[in-house]
Amino acid sequence: MKSITSVYKIGNGPSSSHTVGPFHAARTFGSRYPDADAYEVTLYGSLAFTGEGHGTGKAILEGLPGEKTKIVYDRVTKEADLPHPNTMLFKAFKDGKEIAATRIFSIGGGSIRFEFEPSEEDREVYPQKNFSEIVALCNQEKISIIQLVYIIYNLSSKEPSRRRASIIIFPIRTGSGTPWCAFIGAPCTGLLLSAILRSGAVPYRRIRTASAVPR
Repeated sequence: MKSITSVYKIGNGPSSSHTVGPFHAARTFGSRYPDADAYEVTLYGSLAFTGEGHGTGKAILEGLPGEKTKIVYDRVTKEADLPHPNTMLFKAFKDGKEIAATRIFSIGGGSIRFEFEPSEEDREVYPQKNFSEIVALCNQEKISIIQLVYIIYNLSSKEPSRRRASIIIFPIRTGSGTPWCAFIGAPCTGLLLSAILRSGAVPYRRIRTASAVPR
C-alpha cells in the first residue's frame, strides 16, 4: 500500500496534472541543476493546448527562476508520437551550452515521472494491502498506528523531532488545507487565470442568506 504522501498532493490549482505536477517537475529539475544560468521547458500534448488557460507556464515559473526560464508551447508534435499526453521537456543551460535535457511526465494527481528513471510514486511503502490489515497488525503487535509509521519509515525516538513531525503532521496539514481553501475562495468572483469563470460565489451567497433567515 502506498503512503498518503504519494496519493495526496498540495499545490496551486486549478489542475493537479496541469499545475501541481508541472510545478513539482520544475522544482525537482531545478534542484538537480542549480548552477544552470538558463532553462527551457517545452510543453507537449494536452499541456501545450490547454496549458495557457490552466496556468501551466505560471506554475513552472514558480518552480524555476522566472527571469532565466523560457516556456515553449509545442502544438505541432502529435500526441500519438509522445510517450505520455502530458509530456514536458526540460533543458538546463550553462554559459550558452546545454548541460542537461530530461523529459518529465505529469501522470495525474500532481504526480510526475522522469523518463528512464524509477518513480518514487510506484513504491509500495506498506506491505499491507489495505487499512484493515494495518489495524489487524497493530492489534496483533499491540502497537499504535503512529508507532507502526515510525517502524515503516525507520524512525526512532532519537530521530530529529522535525523529521518525525513532518511525517505525522502531513494528514493534519492536508486535511485542514481543503476547507481553508474553500473558505477563502468561495466568495470570490470574476475569472481565474483570465479564462476560468469562478462559480462558487453564487451558491455561497445563497447559503449565507439561507442561514441568516430566522427559523
